[in-house]
Amino acid sequence: MGRFEKVYLLVYVVSLIVYFPCFILFAGKVAWGSLEFRLLVAAHFTLMLMGLIMFILVLRDLYKRTYMTANQKLTWGLWITLFSLSIIVYYIKHARHPRNVSPVDVLRNDGG
Repeated sequence: MGRFEKVYLLVYVVSLIVYFPCFILFAGKVAWGSLEFRLLVAAHFTLMLMGLIMFILVLRDLYKRTYMTANQKLTWGLWITLFSLSIIVYYIKHARHPRNVSPVDVLRNDGG
């Protein structure tokens, strides 16, 4: 992943962390058609769009990985498709490293 994708993922995760408590606190108390309701709906659809873009960026990154076997790519693709929180696990495990170098090789070269 490039710098833009990493920053985008961070902004997306922080946005979700801020949004969910707000949604839980205000969802039952907001009147239909009020300004608060419209802001809540706008935030919800914005995060949905951000999530879709993040999903596409992660699948693109997965496709461009050269050291993974086809079976590993398929497994990660299914995990990412079925469970959206696995994007964070994928980032921690693979996306922080260059696309053409295995994380195991990076650890071997760093000595630890």
